[in-house]
Amino acid sequence: MVELRQQVTRETLPTERCAPFSEQIMIEELPVHFRAPAHLPVYDGSTDPAEHIHKIENAALLHRYIDSIKCRIFLSTLTSSAQQWFDQLLGGSVRSFAEFNSLFQHQFASSRTYKKSTINLFGIKQEEKETLRTYVQRFNTAVLEVPTPHQEVLVSALIQGLRGGPLFESLVKRPAIDFLDVLACTEKVHEFGRCLVGKTE
Repeated sequence: MVELRQQVTRETLPTERCAPFSEQIMIEELPVHFRAPAHLPVYDGSTDPAEHIHKIENAALLHRYIDSIKCRIFLSTLTSSAQQWFDQLLGGSVRSFAEFNSLFQHQFASSRTYKKSTINLFGIKQEEKETLRTYVQRFNTAVLEVPTPHQEVLVSALIQGLRGGPLFESLVKRPAIDFLDVLACTEKVHEFGRCLVGKTE
């Protein structure tokens, strides 16, 4: 713990490398019982900046860091091209964590990963030799990456991705069916298929 405290202290001294921080950020003393967050990942510019910020903010919330300490903790996670970017900022240009965050996310916006849209769900098709359960599981995994999709869209996308057959025809004919009903129906069909296979063995 002492070593971690010394690391953060060394990296937040008012040296030329830390010149982008304002004086207000630099003069703030570390709390007496300061604890540096464990297992914070480093950031080199190649991954999603928003995800990295989220981890920084979670650690800051857990340890109740004030704004200036958040900035210096944030700095201690930068490496490679991200560190080089910070070093090139104008002296005193970073005056708050919010400002640091904004500059950071703007600089590395090209590395950001975006959530899928409902359009992506319509591109998921049941493969020729893929079981119904595997297809549904794959579809549900994709749904988790789509922000708040409507039930009607989920139903349409799942049904359209099915291979042709009795299940597809049955679902198409059922009006205003709920997505959970569709999942329950596919599970029943899967179990029925297993029973038939068991009887023929």
